[in-house]
Amino acid sequence: KNSCDRGFGHIRRHVGRANCWTMDHIISAVNEAATSSIAVHISRGNEFFKSYKPLVTELYKKLVGVQQYQIFSMEATKPGVVQCKKGLDDVPVEQDLRRKVDRVLTESTKVERMLTHFLEDLSPPSLNAEKMTELYSKVRPYVPDKFQDDPIYAAPSQNQQDDAKSAKQARREHRAAMAKAAKENSDHRGRNEGNTSAATKKRKTNSE
Repeated sequence: KNSCDRGFGHIRRHVGRANCWTMDHIISAVNEAATSSIAVHISRGNEFFKSYKPLVTELYKKLVGVQQYQIFSMEATKPGVVQCKKGLDDVPVEQDLRRKVDRVLTESTKVERMLTHFLEDLSPPSLNAEKMTELYSKVRPYVPDKFQDDPIYAAPSQNQQDDAKSAKQARREHRAAMAKAAKENSDHRGRNEGNTSAATKKRKTNSE
């Protein structure tokens, strides 16, 4: 494993053993996981995160087979070209991700201009109504009293509770429909196998 994977492994194991009731506890646990661990807490609503996907999609192609590679690198002398490796000792595979418009590849000046003037802030994700309801009703009662007022365990609004119930109901109906379809397919296969077996026996009887 490379150092990044190793670091995440240390963090996951340490946090799994630590008592974490608040976001501050999680940050402390991450910092304590290894000497190389440094947690940077970006608060909700901070303008640190930008919406890169629309611009990057316009400027570059998708990297083919990205999940099979572990190590990616680029060189200043080859803009837009990514070197992909499955392991440390493997020969890198180069992919040129620059799009070609009117036979002209994406130019670095165009990329710089678009990322400087057209990059927008990334909107924070909406709150998960189901998770909020679960944290408040099922987790909060077991949280030490001094931490129960933490925003993580805030009471969901009535609309959020209704949304959570609707999502659970939709999931139950989907599971029931999938189970019904699976049973019908199984019964159908069983009938087909039975008909095939009966036809085989009939042919054998006729041949005798």
